[in-house]
Amino acid sequence: MLSLTRGERVPILRRGIPLLVGALLLVVSPVSSRGEAPSAQNDVEAIRALIEEGRLAHLREDAGAIADQQADDLDFISRGRIDTRTRQQTRERFAGYFEGIDFVDALWLAEPTVRLLAGGQAAYSLVAMRIVYTSQESADSKSRARYHDFAWSTVWEKRHGRWLRVEMTSTDGDEGDWPKE
Repeated sequence: MLSLTRGERVPILRRGIPLLVGALLLVVSPVSSRGEAPSAQNDVEAIRALIEEGRLAHLREDAGAIADQQADDLDFISRGRIDTRTRQQTRERFAGYFEGIDFVDALWLAEPTVRLLAGGQAAYSLVAMRIVYTSQESADSKSRARYHDFAWSTVWEKRHGRWLRVEMTSTDGDEGDWPKE
């Protein structure tokens, strides 16, 4: 028994129940492996889903779906240049890209990384992917399978409850005949 200042006696078990409940809530509360709260984990998963949708849009050769993931203007860094592209420019660029090739597969070289920034209103992602495709060198030639590795980082901003790409930096990697020997 625990004695209180007014002479009351309260069983220790009754005093320990709130502590036990609090400890249990801490143990079973949903927190990600990085210690993120549920809403933060939902944002991370939403961005991962957008990355996966981008991969699938490549396989469908859907330039519109890729362009729709970006803000009105996207800063794009590649090959020593910085360009700003509108959604329409991105759509046209990918449509032209898709005209010359047929995608066979898009494989993760590593699991995409997503990190939240700025109190959950911004994030960045890191992606490494191998694109497997076929193309024809000329009308007379046979189609052959090739691969090209890419890695890129993306800065995402949450605007009106929607995650949009605002900046991308892309690098080219290995490329060659598929299957890779």
